Amino acid sequence: MTLNMYRPIVIPLISIFILGGCSLIFPHGSAQQEQFETRISDSGLKHFELRLTRSGPPKTPSASSQKQKTRSESNPRKSYERAQRKMEKIAIKIIETNRYCTQGFWVLEFDQDVLGTYLRGECNDIASNEDRSKFPDSLNHW
Repeated sequence: MTLNMYRPIVIPLISIFILGGCSLIFPHGSAQQEQFETRISDSGLKHFELRLTRSGPPKTPSASSQKQKTRSESNPRKSYERAQRKMEKIAIKIIETNRYCTQGFWVLEFDQDVLGTYLRGECNDIASNEDRSKFPDSLNHW
């Protein structure tokens, strides 16, 4: 009988602690580590993977970032699409610098989880002998 009396208070409190803990796993503005891995197939297809992983302890989000997060989480599809566009922009910037794809690329796969975000792509051009020597296979698991 005593336990039932506290149930309306205990269940919401437990829910708040669980949800609050989840929001700290991947906070807005935490440090990221960037990895760009390459793979050239025997037939000359040039693949790459861009991975952003969290580094360091999570930062506590501010009240304003919590409001922004609440708005973006109200539509998970838009949040997912926004994250993919961001990754594509980062990939474009890296590829413009290292010249891995000279004729652009297309996205093969994109995903995100609590550990990080990754984008896999394939270049529109075929690898030359120079590409093979300049970009050794660093992507071990495809």
